[in-house]
Amino acid sequence: MKKKSGLLNCIIIAGLLFNMQGCAELKDFSYDKEENMNISRISDEPQSEGEELDESVADDCKTENPIEADNDIFEQMPKIYYAYHNLEEDEKKLYLEIYDILTNIDDNVYISTTDKQIIDPVFNCVLNDHPELFYVEGYEYTEYKTAGYTTRIAFSGRYNMSVEEIEQNQMLIDQRVNEYLANIPETTDEYYKVKYIYEYLIYNTEYDSEAENNQNICSVFIEGRSVCQGYAKAFQYLLNKLDIQSYLVTGFVNSGRHAWNLVRVNNEYYYIDPTWGDASYSVREDESESSDGFCPDINYDYFLVSTEELMKTHSLETVVQLPECNSITDNYFVREGLYITEYNEQQLLNIFDSEAVRAADYVTIKCCDSYTFDIVRSKLIDEQRVFSLISNRGRSIAYANNSTQRTISFWNIFI
Repeated sequence: MKKKSGLLNCIIIAGLLFNMQGCAELKDFSYDKEENMNISRISDEPQSEGEELDESVADDCKTENPIEADNDIFEQMPKIYYAYHNLEEDEKKLYLEIYDILTNIDDNVYISTTDKQIIDPVFNCVLNDHPELFYVEGYEYTEYKTAGYTTRIAFSGRYNMSVEEIEQNQMLIDQRVNEYLANIPETTDEYYKVKYIYEYLIYNTEYDSEAENNQNICSVFIEGRSVCQGYAKAFQYLLNKLDIQSYLVTGFVNSGRHAWNLVRVNNEYYYIDPTWGDASYSVREDESESSDGFCPDINYDYFLVSTEELMKTHSLETVVQLPECNSITDNYFVREGLYITEYNEQQLLNIFDSEAVRAADYVTIKCCDSYTFDIVRSKLIDEQRVFSLISNRGRSIAYANNSTQRTISFWNIFI
């Protein structure tokens, strides 16, 4: 990511800490064959359809398949759960079974499939849809065979908390979530709801790789400290409370594991990365920069962005098919009037003279393409025409520009 910063009229470098790194603390809670128990039990006698297992074997399993086939089975999950509604029918059935087991904190329950290869991706779909399963850290299964063929599979969740601990933590989470949602904007425009949650989450969470439970929502709502997966799951949890579809996405940035969100806002899909929006993360991950450099509390570079924009810095792990996000209608810079499609001094004057910029003494503008970015940067910085747009002449203005994001930031504008 190329970035430049400085002071107009002064040759002084100021560190704008927007060089994001990977979130190495992201852990994979899927099934690990080397670490988890995979038991195959083989019956000596062939088992005909409908025949009971040997009593000594059957006693190990608590219940039969918890989800009985019926006409409404595939409508049991609300539309906010993205992964579920993008699975095949047999995968949906398994998803519901696994979800039921994990919700009931159960183990050794027969599932409908005998294909162990689909268990892991479906399990991950369940966790990526449901941040409320904060106590789940993995799974195990027992495979029963007859004459070398798998006849049944029993599934168990792996839990890192007792039932009492789960209930206590859920109570604390509920209290905190009620605080988060107390002042949610009363509007049908989902942009403002998502923006409120994004900002409130960032203002109330510190990036801390040493935080307890940092792979789940407890770290955010109880401790106020987390890493990327905690941020993304907490963000998802809050949006789900508002009936806004959100899905946990994992992948890589700068060769490090990372997590962020896919969201559906006003009927269009976007990506959003709440961790990269937090200044405490950017400062922590870019210690080479000047510690006294300016860094805004919140960065909006990855607030409701397209797939094309995301893929400049992120790469995706595909557990379930993800949509192509093409819209920029609700991108932060577009909605806030900070999106530049050509060099227009009247538009720029309106931006610099706005109440929001005057109050913050800081602004970032984003250009639609590299050609426009080069022109705007040349005009405002190289030719210093920014001074014709503000009343603070005769003083220095700090700036930073990022060619990857096509953004230009100015601060100390009116001081």
